Amino acid sequence: MDTEKDKMLVGELYDPNDPQLAADRKTARALCVKLNSLDPAEAFAKKQLLSSLFGQRIDADITPPFHCDYGYNLKLSAGTYINCNCVFLDIV
Repeated sequence: MDTEKDKMLVGELYDPNDPQLAADRKTARALCVKLNSLDPAEAFAKKQLLSSLFGQRIDADITPPFHCDYGYNLKLSAGTYINCNCVFLDIV
């Protein structure tokens, strides 16, 4: 049987209150809070947080504050720039 996350990822109806999806959103929120509170001079820490949030190494520049639901549903091209106050509702 497919998990609620599996259903979400393929675009089927799913239960957003599923414990795994709720935990994933909580993790993404915590990473966004850390990202948004970083000193702009902390470039290395920023890259590490973004890699954790997106689930892969990315070559993008994000100006905080930034918010997203999950992070792992986002794919950014190299050199992407995201300006401040961006919110991605990255459910599939």
